[in-house]
Amino acid sequence: MKILKNLVALSLAVAMLTSCAGAPAAGAQANLPAICIVTGEDATDGPTADYMGHTVNFCCDRCKAKWAKMDATAQQASWNKLQQQ
Repeated sequence: MKILKNLVALSLAVAMLTSCAGAPAAGAQANLPAICIVTGEDATDGPTADYMGHTVNFCCDRCKAKWAKMDATAQQASWNKLQQQ
């Protein structure tokens, strides 16, 4: 039982550290192009949302709805992909 408790605690610690490591950097928004965080398409006139203190862009309301349904891991993966573009 003690091993199981330690394993759960370690798993939670790793998950917390992983989520913090990929957080958006301060000032990163100024350099982001207006592209949809879901599809990668132009999102110049599309809707927006807040993500960890930064504005993210969407090409349409469907993508914004899809983003809202994503779990934190999927949102983080989309953010990281956007940063690489």
